[in-house]
Amino acid sequence: MTEPPRSSGNPTEDVLSAIQEAIDAPRLPFPDRNLRRGVEPDGLEARVTKLEAVIEFQRNIAEIKSELQIIRANTRSDFRLTFAAIMAAAFGLAWLLAKGFYWL
Repeated sequence: MTEPPRSSGNPTEDVLSAIQEAIDAPRLPFPDRNLRRGVEPDGLEARVTKLEAVIEFQRNIAEIKSELQIIRANTRSDFRLTFAAIMAAAFGLAWLLAKGFYWL
C-alpha cells in the first residue's frame, strides 16, 4: 500500500514529502456504523426510557409541591376561619353568662 520512504538526504524535504503524501493519500472510509447500530439502539432506547421516567418523576414532584402550596394556603385560611368562629362562640357564651347572672 505505501511505498518505502525515499530519503533525499535533506530532512526538511523528507518531512515535506511525508506531509504531502499524507495529504494526497486517499481517505479511508469511516468504519461501518451499521455494525454498532444493532447493539446501540437497545442501550440508547433504554437510556431514553430512563430519562423519560426521570423527567416524568420530576414533573410529578413539581406537581405535588404546587398542590402542597395550595393546601397550605387553604389550611391557613381554614384555620383563620375556624379560629374566628371559636372566638365568636366564646364571646357569645361570655355575653350569655354575663346577661344570665345580671352582670350586664
